[in-house]
Amino acid sequence: MVEDRYGPLPEPVEHLFEIQEAKLRLARLGADYLVFRGGKAAIGPLVLGSAELRGLRALRDTAVYSSSRKEIAQRVNRFKEALELVDAILDLRLAV
Repeated sequence: MVEDRYGPLPEPVEHLFEIQEAKLRLARLGADYLVFRGGKAAIGPLVLGSAELRGLRALRDTAVYSSSRKEIAQRVNRFKEALELVDAILDLRLAV
């Protein structure tokens, strides 16, 4: 682990690692992007079937899926919440 060797990580470095982790998770989903800006997270492109949409509603009732943009969006306050949305979609894909 990096912290074992170099000590506590500065916040920007932690964010860099979180971004890289998000990219790996997005690749598992088949999505190209996660945008976190202005208190909103958007993930896409993703094509969701009706069962996946129902599952998304059960996991994240405030998430919105746009079929025209093939994108899931949700209001979030922190980047970690955006990562949690990615995890919820991964869980959904594994369950369906």
